[in-house]
Amino acid sequence: MTTSIRRRAFGKTPDGARVDLFVLGGPGGAEASILTYGAALQALLAPGRDGQRANVCLGFETLAGYVENTGHYFGATIGRYANRIAGARFALDDIVHEVDRNDGKNCLHDGACGFDTRVWDVVEAAGEMLRLAYSSPHGEMGFPGAWTSASSTASRTPSSASTTKPRPPPPPS
Repeated sequence: MTTSIRRRAFGKTPDGARVDLFVLGGPGGAEASILTYGAALQALLAPGRDGQRANVCLGFETLAGYVENTGHYFGATIGRYANRIAGARFALDDIVHEVDRNDGKNCLHDGACGFDTRVWDVVEAAGEMLRLAYSSPHGEMGFPGAWTSASSTASRTPSSASTTKPRPPPPPS
């Protein structure tokens, strides 16, 4: 349960988009820091047995850390496809789609400019709710259909996604 939400500027992307950091306070001194860049969990402070809080999350102290060190996915919300697409291509309804190669010959987690590198919109930041959203147009990184994702911190409003076309099939088990 979130007991407070604080917002502050975290920086600007190379193209000038503002990135904010939201700090969500919880009971017992727990605290989560969430960025609008990649809807990423940047820090998670939790009290230990001795009562001292420690960050138990991998994240960078500055926006430059996220922008300059791509491919880490620290705390990020992954978009259309959370896995590798072998050969960066897949067939869907008899149509072969070529997607971005960012892992050798493969596509990992949506490609080089996936949801983890996008600035998400703030839909709501009040009470115990922080809700962020990102809309990806048809063809972004080679994927078919427009895609809308929403990430939420409150259990009463779960995260969601919708698309205008079928998505790639999951990898074989």
